[in-house]
Amino acid sequence: MKHDLHGIIPSKLSTRVIAHLVDLIITSVAFSPVYLLVSSLISSLPPFFLTILLSSYLILLILYFVIFEGISSTSPGKRLLGLYVISLDDMTEIGFRKAFARNVMRLSDMATLYLVTLFSRAGMRIGDIAANTIVVSRELLSLEVPRGNDPISRDVRSGIEISLLALTEEKLSITSEDAKEKLIKYIERYEDLPSYRRIYEELEEFESTEEARRIAAAMIVNPPLGSKLLGIQDLIELYERASRLCYYIESRDLLKKRANLMKGLINIKSRSPRVSELISVFREAPTEFRRIIPYFAISLVIFLISAAIAYVERPIWVKELIRELFGRGSGELSISQTLLLLIILLNNVRVALSLVGTSPLIFMPFLVLVANGALVGVAITLSQRPEIQTLMYLLPHGVPELTAIFITSSIAMWLVKEMISPTDGDRYSSLRKVVMSSLDLMVLTILLLMYAAVVESFVTARIAEHIPMALAFSITEGIVIYTYLLLLGTKKKD
Repeated sequence: MKHDLHGIIPSKLSTRVIAHLVDLIITSVAFSPVYLLVSSLISSLPPFFLTILLSSYLILLILYFVIFEGISSTSPGKRLLGLYVISLDDMTEIGFRKAFARNVMRLSDMATLYLVTLFSRAGMRIGDIAANTIVVSRELLSLEVPRGNDPISRDVRSGIEISLLALTEEKLSITSEDAKEKLIKYIERYEDLPSYRRIYEELEEFESTEEARRIAAAMIVNPPLGSKLLGIQDLIELYERASRLCYYIESRDLLKKRANLMKGLINIKSRSPRVSELISVFREAPTEFRRIIPYFAISLVIFLISAAIAYVERPIWVKELIRELFGRGSGELSISQTLLLLIILLNNVRVALSLVGTSPLIFMPFLVLVANGALVGVAITLSQRPEIQTLMYLLPHGVPELTAIFITSSIAMWLVKEMISPTDGDRYSSLRKVVMSSLDLMVLTILLLMYAAVVESFVTARIAEHIPMALAFSITEGIVIYTYLLLLGTKKKD
């Protein structure tokens, strides 16, 4: 146990890898029939649509972890390996908010091949840092004594050993003589081990009976024996007692956190989604939006400049990219509106999640904005319709869609700024602050994107030819959305 791990036994990396592989197998099996069915139905579609289908697996993966970890603080793969996700804020199950936060940031972990896990404290990945969570094993519920020689380790070890001796004596006082004899006979197998002799000599420094020292030394040498003899509640009490005996504040804090985390692990309860949580999204999102207005303006400017440059310059490579993605001379695509709705929604959510989820990589928010702006600018030039008519085919769904994209890019920019120049202590704390204070807004963007997908699939084509109707519809959308975002809750302190 290292004191810089806050008294937490980090789960083994190999165990976490195996658990993740199990989860990947489960999600792959669940997704494969959908992929095979849909790909067979749209085999004639251009590459862009197939790319969206492939990226939809990533959305499924995030949704899978959010649902399972939100309900039970673990996934099927983690549960199989005895792993659970615990909140370091209150040492309890994480719930849906933290599950969403840690799994949205999974995209950055994937992009960096999870290398952050190897260098962060307690093996925390970017998602864990953002949500202030940690993956722990059931092995946490065992006796562990640090063997280091630094002052904190010695202080912690001393507190644990004194508490263990006292607790052992208490247990022996209510144990029958026959049971004592059997226990002493059982632990004789350890007494020839060098580690046992070293620990026994160390325990001789403290006042205790010989029987208690022999049994305590055996429990330290063989932690599973300690768990069997004392039980989980006794071990929690052991660490609480030890925290009161330590000299250093850091040592006391370490042992208190470990005891509280053990309590949290054994008291994990299942949670179900609540209507109040959805109501909270609509209530809190406007306040969160008003915090990011400067970044929203920057996002809008970057997008418009990119679109304008692409429209004027009409880069050949962008035109070729659009033709490759959407097909060359394929005419009108034969596709059902329901499938179109699904494809549009998947693409919108993919872009939004990519903006926030990869923001710790610094350059991604700007790259995504520039790319999308350029694509829109060139797409207008490639349209066979008059430009004003083309805009009418974009605005009805574009108002909510671009609002959602700009919101997510604004959150990403805020996060980038805090990563470069933290205002709340270190970068880890700043990352956590941005992510956790923007969760309701992130959920709102997904709801906006769902609405935009419905409009694009069922409304846009019906009203786009009627310019006044399309314009009125788009203006009404904008008034409703921005009145809600800018004015709701302004009487309260933002």
